Amino acid sequence: LAGQIAEVLSSGAPRRNIVLEAPGKDGVQLLVAGISLLKPADCEETAVLLALEDLSAVGRVETVPQGAELRYLDLIDDLDAIVWERDAATLQFTYVNRRGEELLGFPAKQWIENPDFWARCVHPEDRDLALAFHRAAAAQGASHECEYRVIAAGGSVVWLREIITASRDASGKPTRLRGLMLEVTTRHLHQDQALQEQKLDALSRLAGRVAHDFNNLLMVITGYAQEIAGELKPGDPLREDAEEILHAADRATTFTKTLLAYARRQVVEIRDVDLNAMLRAL
Repeated sequence: LAGQIAEVLSSGAPRRNIVLEAPGKDGVQLLVAGISLLKPADCEETAVLLALEDLSAVGRVETVPQGAELRYLDLIDDLDAIVWERDAATLQFTYVNRRGEELLGFPAKQWIENPDFWARCVHPEDRDLALAFHRAAAAQGASHECEYRVIAAGGSVVWLREIITASRDASGKPTRLRGLMLEVTTRHLHQDQALQEQKLDALSRLAGRVAHDFNNLLMVITGYAQEIAGELKPGDPLREDAEEILHAADRATTFTKTLLAYARRQVVEIRDVDLNAMLRAL
């Protein structure tokens, strides 16, 4: 049993109908086991769900009673993950649990009967990646992991982390692919938000540097314009030009204040303006 648990941990694919013999009060106790991987979305810790059922009441049997299998399927349906199986040659789905419809809104019938269904569900930007991922798992017969986006029935974008393992025949040829799809949308949203915060922080720092450097230039411009205006007599045509330089510097000072407010992420004061006066100034 320990080896099969290790296999589930490494592959992510559930195992079911494992018949075990264990010591009991009246001798040998017959058990049927099911092993499933549990990894809630956005959680780094992985757990294994081990379901055991006592079959001693039905005696020593070589096959698992139908009722036990149905109860195990109910357990698979209740997992917070999409559990599926595909034919390794055609990549057509042969099984998907109830979570597939609950998460994405598509009934299991579409998954199984329509060969092109899944390819159309994958986000166009991730489609080549996801298809190559499944083909590689089928060709190599090895476990693979991948994350990509799919478009749910309602149009929303869902991030999935998929774990695939291959089942082989006696010759070692992959015959079936089994996998789990875990929703990781929240983690990706947090990553996107963190990236946007980093971009905003970088822009804020840049705006602050530009505002301070520009303000230093304005001090030079204003100082020289004031000196020139002071040496010119009233009525001198050049004095009016110097005063226009000072007015432009004043307007530029307002611009630097806006940049600094953005850099400090301050709330800019909203006020009424006289459009006629602004047009006359222009």
